[in-house]
Amino acid sequence: MDDLKRLRRGILIDPADDHLRLVYADALEEAGDSERAELIRAQIRLAEMGPLSAYFFSGDPERAEFDRLRRRERALLAVRTATWMDWCRPLTTLSPFAAWDFRRGFVESVSLPLPEFMDYAEALFLAHPITSVTLTDREPVVWLDGGWTFISEAATWVRHSGNRHAFAPAALARRLDGPHDTPELAQADLSRAAVAYGRSLAGLPPLK
Repeated sequence: MDDLKRLRRGILIDPADDHLRLVYADALEEAGDSERAELIRAQIRLAEMGPLSAYFFSGDPERAEFDRLRRRERALLAVRTATWMDWCRPLTTLSPFAAWDFRRGFVESVSLPLPEFMDYAEALFLAHPITSVTLTDREPVVWLDGGWTFISEAATWVRHSGNRHAFAPAALARRLDGPHDTPELAQADLSRAAVAYGRSLAGLPPLK
């Protein structure tokens, strides 16, 4: 169990290290969690094949492997055992407005409203190697200079009443003053700022 915790912490520190994920999968299998180990291995292989999958033709061995892994991935993600639900916490305690995606065997992206993110950010980043955050109740608007920005929402970050982390969103707001050329770039900057904030709460180094 200590090895699992150590390996998991390593994955939180460096979400890009697939070798560490595969070592973790081996440790999980030795501990009896073979389905979880299989999901990690399957999704890592799918990630490797992903850019090439558009070129796979029916009947190709690579296409057969890709399709088999996709089917198995869907089956594994449909599992809702007590162990599985326990591993997904605190995600399973979030509201119906929240959603998340598994990539390379772990939750790497979350979508949820800002107040819920503020309440759960530390717990989420202590449990999962999250690299992408979508705040579903925040949309960029056109700034006076014609760029896209979240500046009209900046005060909300500071005014989030009763939250002990109220000081930190002010720093995020400064990063989001814009303008950005497109709403997609504004959203990407917001995601990076939210990830940096969550990792700082969890005592994790900035992403490389």
